[in-house]
Amino acid sequence: MSESSKESLIRHWANSAPHAWLKENPLWVELFAELLARMPGKALQKLLGSARPLIVLPPVYFGRVVRLTAALPAGANILQLDARLLDRPRDEAVGILAHELAHLCVVTAPHADELKNDLEADQVACRWGFRTQLAQALGRDLESDHPRILAVQNAA
Repeated sequence: MSESSKESLIRHWANSAPHAWLKENPLWVELFAELLARMPGKALQKLLGSARPLIVLPPVYFGRVVRLTAALPAGANILQLDARLLDRPRDEAVGILAHELAHLCVVTAPHADELKNDLEADQVACRWGFRTQLAQALGRDLESDHPRILAVQNAA
């Protein structure tokens, strides 16, 4: 996928109705712009250009009603943001978002074992080039001998 095609796809996604809130939240725009611009074209196409759209909801503070008025015959992938993500260093926030989006690109179906799901998503995010950012985020949140930290450290 060419850089201009990537930019066009990202722009179309960001300007869609469910993401109107982004226009008034430049910190989130910058974070997603950095993340999406660095992703491989194939993954970007799967996430933003598929029949099952990625809908990113703004952080919830007290509650929210979300009306989806578009027909979604194939369903949708919904990412609910947490405002605390913006309190983290930028690299960590990018690593966390890369991991969350990687869940949608894992080849196998989700498992009942959450650790296995996270390990698979971590591997995808590392293949996309977010190993350092993910390692920084995991290092802040988990014990140094946690299987996720060890797997990311050993990722090629």
